Amino acid sequence: MSQNNFILSLLEIKDPNIRITDVIDLPASNSADQEHTKLIKARLSYPIKRCRHCGFATVVKNGFRKAFKV
Repeated sequence: MSQNNFILSLLEIKDPNIRITDVIDLPASNSADQEHTKLIKARLSYPIKRCRHCGFATVVKNGFRKAFKV
């Protein structure tokens, strides 16, 4: 299993159109902090034509989702 597939599986992401573009190691916020943090950047690989919930054609792209800590 590749690293990208492992990350998608770990985060339970089932959409085959999500592609991981980068994995970045972030430094700890303080020297006593033992947490290891990775930032995972991903991109949706197809353009959205309609809202999947309501079918409305004018989808407002809002940029990127805010990163969250797992």
